[in-house]
Amino acid sequence: MDTALEVLKWVFLILLAGFIGQFGKSLSTNIIEYLKKKRNKTIASGAEQISGAERDARAVEMKENQTPSTAEKKALKAHIKAQKKSHKGEFENS
Repeated sequence: MDTALEVLKWVFLILLAGFIGQFGKSLSTNIIEYLKKKRNKTIASGAEQISGAERDARAVEMKENQTPSTAEKKALKAHIKAQKKSHKGEFENS
């Protein structure tokens, strides 16, 4: 009789652990889905606030901001290259 109670106790504990594990898993997936929906709703509302013309203006502004930096980089590279050439001549003549 004592062993039967021990077996029933362990069976009950195993079933309880499985129930808690399944409940925790479904709860966590529900929380994740809720947070994703909330984030997507926030992103969608932010996108609706910006009109198409504003989006185009921002894209042009971003391109304009990138162009001078590229030109500056090229000018800097050319300057460094010119310096290297002038120093190269000094070392060969020595």
